[in-house]
Amino acid sequence: MTNDALTVYPFVLHLGPLSVTGYGIMMMVAFLMAGWAIQLDLRRRSLDEEYAADIIIAAVIGGLVGAKLWYVIVSGDWDAFFRRGGFVWYGGFLGGVAAVLTTTASRPRFPGG
Repeated sequence: MTNDALTVYPFVLHLGPLSVTGYGIMMMVAFLMAGWAIQLDLRRRSLDEEYAADIIIAAVIGGLVGAKLWYVIVSGDWDAFFRRGGFVWYGGFLGGVAAVLTTTASRPRFPGG
């Protein structure tokens, strides 16, 4: 058995000066699907469906900032803030959770409340 079965060929779509990777596209799809699932759950509970967008936007921004910040702190490479790579998943998880909790803290807990 060769290692060819485990080789990853990255997908990159070049749109002028912008390069969109397969990883980035799949992250976008994941957040869109999560937003849709949250919206359906809010509808089922007779709550404001617009809240799903607030949650997803907070998770995306908090996740990206947290992932980059964790990488910079752990590596000690402060110039990494301005480079393309250098995201740590658990930093993204913690940043996303913190951003969503901060966003949800100001929202009413019950319909009409």
